[in-house]
Amino acid sequence: MSRTLRAAEPTLPDHSGCTDAADRTVTVGTLGGIVAHWARCGGTETSFSEVTLVAADGSFGVYVQVKQTDGVDRTDEVLGTLRVDTSVVTQR
Repeated sequence: MSRTLRAAEPTLPDHSGCTDAADRTVTVGTLGGIVAHWARCGGTETSFSEVTLVAADGSFGVYVQVKQTDGVDRTDEVLGTLRVDTSVVTQR
């Protein structure tokens, strides 16, 4: 979790050499966010999903990177297992 990951458009890692797919919205528990997906990286079956999730009140965010090497997108499967313990978030 990060208090600095609050921007609607955070800077994500560079995935030059990959094919960019359309971003999509996602909800994980009480967090909402965006999934950016890059496929066929380096001419291989490797792909990356960069997920940024932000609390509704903007108090914190979560970043998840899913690397996949067999051409199958399992991002939603991984996000379905994600649990964020918001009780550890304290006000500064």
